[in-house]
Amino acid sequence: MGECAVPARDRYRRKALECVRMVERMRDPAERAAVLEIAKAFMNLADHAADRDDHGTPHRASQYHSERHAADA
Repeated sequence: MGECAVPARDRYRRKALECVRMVERMRDPAERAAVLEIAKAFMNLADHAADRDDHGTPHRASQYHSERHAADA
């Protein structure tokens, strides 16, 4: 399964989880806080993607890939 086949919200959630797992191994409080902020940003993106999917609004990357494949045909 390619990266594009996975919904954006799931990709963002997976990235957030990767950040949290990294934080579990970190010792420096400032680094931990910075990576947790990145995880929070990924979760916000996941929420936005889920809202977009619920409203049927296509993702710009999906439009780009569709246009690109049509041009290649």
